[in-house]
Amino acid sequence: MKNLLLLLLVSLAYISCSGDDADNGQNSDSTDYFPITETSFWEYNYQNSNQGNSNSGQFPAMMEGSVVFDGKIYQVLDNTTYLTGSSNMIFVQKSLNKEITLRPIVEFLGLSLDFEDVAFIKNVMQPGQLLKSTTLQITSESAAIPEGHNLSGTITPVISITLHSRHIDKNSEMRINGQLYENICHNQLSYDIEIEYLIDATYNSGNQQIPIQLNHQLLGNQTFGNLEIWLAKEKGIIKTDYSYSFQNLEMNTTIQTAGLSLDLMEIQPNLLDFNQSLNNIGNASLISYTP
Repeated sequence: MKNLLLLLLVSLAYISCSGDDADNGQNSDSTDYFPITETSFWEYNYQNSNQGNSNSGQFPAMMEGSVVFDGKIYQVLDNTTYLTGSSNMIFVQKSLNKEITLRPIVEFLGLSLDFEDVAFIKNVMQPGQLLKSTTLQITSESAAIPEGHNLSGTITPVISITLHSRHIDKNSEMRINGQLYENICHNQLSYDIEIEYLIDATYNSGNQQIPIQLNHQLLGNQTFGNLEIWLAKEKGIIKTDYSYSFQNLEMNTTIQTAGLSLDLMEIQPNLLDFNQSLNNIGNASLISYTP
């Protein structure tokens, strides 16, 4: 149960931009914010702190073949662990007018949560506009309540993850590693988490047995992950900034029912270990791009 909520956040980028707001969204600009060829090659500086272990350096990212999801072909940008702070691949899809779609997938508990296409390609995008929110849910295996505390039964975690995609800004400029980039598109992905415990138990008090069947919200809606990505015209991803952490999340560990007050920390403390299981912060910045 200790590793129940360790998350591998896979393909956390999902960007799509157009270049000019003047057409009120009727026609998409053909500006290419993510040029892709078989030989496309990017090199980045990075800084990363994962579970308190800090490192920095340089890494290459390159196009490596393709993959099919739901009948759609996505090009694979490989070696992106330090670009997004999590995955080793980003799945890129482009339309004829050079609009970009990247596919975010969250994988944990042996299953993949596929958030599918998040299209924010409209020229009418406003700064800070929330483009889409999608919630996916997974129910974990039930855990038996250990003997003691005069309590017997099971606890079943239900985890809900919500992806928010937001357009922050575009048509700005940015200087990175001495290079000035113009026509910048800046977007954000944030991940929220909620955890509910389904409790089916019996409390034994002398000759009295009290059934306990309830849904207990351990963790209300809280953000555990943010990824910001900046793309530049004809260059692709020029900068990322990410933070994923379960640390210091506010949890409701006290169960009150049928006149009883029970503390989950006493009943099953290993259910809460995930609160220290993820703390990954970092950024990356473009050094050079080769078409």
